[in-house]
Amino acid sequence: MTWKNILKIEMEEARRLGRKYAPKEMLQDDEKRKDIKLKSKILHFKHLIDWLKNNRNQNDLLPQTEVATMQEFYIDKLLPNRRPQIKDNMKIQEIVQIAEKIISEIEE
Repeated sequence: MTWKNILKIEMEEARRLGRKYAPKEMLQDDEKRKDIKLKSKILHFKHLIDWLKNNRNQNDLLPQTEVATMQEFYIDKLLPNRRPQIKDNMKIQEIVQIAEKIISEIEE
């Protein structure tokens, strides 16, 4: 057994014991981790939108793979219950507007 496996087992045991004996603290930690991940994802999304605004022609269409990536890794993750869909035939300018609206809704 490698040290990574041992460490993984120890962390799993620590989480299991934490959930059993300190459930409130574990829930607080879970919420804090969730907030940190959300803020990180929003920051990455903002950088992507800024890059699109500054480095691409606003009247171009975004390639289908990039549209799918934005939809799957950003929009679906940030707004899982309410998905504004971006489509393959949208211009970059339209996609940027949708993305900025999403970011402003989340940050409110």
